[in-house]
Amino acid sequence: MKYVQWFAWCVNLPLQVALLNSLFRGGFRSFPALLPYSLILFLWTVANIAAREGGRLPAAWRNAYWVVDLILDGLLYVLILSLVRRAVRQSSHRAKIVRWLILGVGLFWLAALLLTHDPRPNQWMTNFTKYVAFGGALLNLVLWAALVGKRHGDRGVLMISGGYGVSSAGEAISQSLRALATPSRSMPVVIAGSLIGVLTHTLCLAIWWRAVARENAQRAARPLTGVSSEE
Repeated sequence: MKYVQWFAWCVNLPLQVALLNSLFRGGFRSFPALLPYSLILFLWTVANIAAREGGRLPAAWRNAYWVVDLILDGLLYVLILSLVRRAVRQSSHRAKIVRWLILGVGLFWLAALLLTHDPRPNQWMTNFTKYVAFGGALLNLVLWAALVGKRHGDRGVLMISGGYGVSSAGEAISQSLRALATPSRSMPVVIAGSLIGVLTHTLCLAIWWRAVARENAQRAARPLTGVSSEE
C-alpha cells in the first residue's frame, strides 16, 4: 500500500499544481467553485506527505482524514451544482431548479448517514463515502441532462463533468472493493480498489487541468477573435 500511496502522490501532486496554476491565471472566473476544492486538496496532499513520512501518525489523524474527505466531497457537490446553474442560466426556472437540487442533496446526505451508520467510525465513513460517490454520479447525470438540450455545447462544463464522472465512478468501485475485502482481509482486493481510485482521480485531474487551460486560452483570444467559450 505504501507504493500505491507514493505513486498517487508522485502523479497527482504535479497535476494539482498545474490545475491551481491554471485557476490562478484566470480559470477561477469560469469555474469559481473549483478553486477552493483544488486548494484544499493540494494542502491536504502536502499535509499527508509530511505527516506520513514524518513518523507515526497521531491517533486523531484518521478523524481528520474523514473530516477533510467529507469537506472535499461537499465541495465537489457545490462544483456540480454551480455547473448546473451555469447550464440552465437561460431558463426562467433556474432558481427553482437549483433550490430543489440543493434540498435533494441535503436529504440524500442525511439519509445516507442514517442508512450507513456503524459503531465502527472507519467502516461507517467508508460506506457513507460510497453512497456520496453514487449520489455525485446521479447529480452529474442531472448536469448532463441540462447540457443535452443546449444547441451549442459548453465544452468546458462537459470536460469538468466528464472528469468528475470518471472520478466518482472510480471512487464508488474503489470503496466497494475495500468493503468487500474487509471481512476476509484480502490485501490484493484492497490494493486493486486503491489503484482504481488513484488512476481515475488522476485522469479526472488531467481532464480538469485541460478544461481550465482551454478556458484560459479562449479568454485570452476572445478580445481578438470574439469567439465565445461556449462555441
